[in-house]
Amino acid sequence: MGRLKSFTLIELIIVVGITSLMVPVVFSIVFVIIQQQTKIIRLQEVKRQGDFILSNIKTTIRNNAVEIYSNNDLTEEHKVCATSDSSYEGLSGQSLYFKDKLGKWFNYYLTDDKISSGSSLFISNPEELTNDQVAITNYTITCTRQSIYSTPMIALSITLQYNTTSTRPEDTAELTYNTNIKLKSY
Repeated sequence: MGRLKSFTLIELIIVVGITSLMVPVVFSIVFVIIQQQTKIIRLQEVKRQGDFILSNIKTTIRNNAVEIYSNNDLTEEHKVCATSDSSYEGLSGQSLYFKDKLGKWFNYYLTDDKISSGSSLFISNPEELTNDQVAITNYTITCTRQSIYSTPMIALSITLQYNTTSTRPEDTAELTYNTNIKLKSY
């Protein structure tokens, strides 16, 4: 009669030992992949909203703005960047007001960690350009004009951050956008 083939005790101990070494390595690799995927998703959302905000502001200002003011009453004393070597900086909480070709004003401003657009047409209904997933941590808008014959240059800086209270690195995401917008006519 033949011998039955089976594993010896030493072979079983070796297999169990190798398996017990491999399982934590596999789980740690899977955990790192999940963390990286979370970070990518957060960054994609911040980038998506940042691109939308920048595109909206650039297009509206470039195509519609003809005059710039520091206040929405649109009087000559609040007009900025109207002379050569002039500049104005609206920091977080402040804004520049733009007058369009029809004499209506519009602006973009920061309230409650969101960028909103205002207009003389929709005073009671400002449009928020961000959702609750993203918070604006920095918003700066400036205008400069080199000479009386040059058009004003609007410089815009926005820092967006994924809106979370978590301090885990994979849950946080932040991007800063900087752009210059040259008015078509002034």
